[in-house]
Amino acid sequence: MHHSVEGRGDASSAIQRMKKHPESYPPVIEDRDSNGLKITNNSFKEALRELDELFAA
Repeated sequence: MHHSVEGRGDASSAIQRMKKHPESYPPVIEDRDSNGLKITNNSFKEALRELDELFAA
């Protein structure tokens, strides 16, 4: 999803809004590379690892 969307309220992005209100949203896992938010093969694999760890319990 785009990080800047309508309805983000007082947050600078949709991601920040979700992080500020974890009671209203599912866990946020950001795909990042060395330059910031970006979906790459490696960042996607890392996000899947994080999800696996989060829900393995």
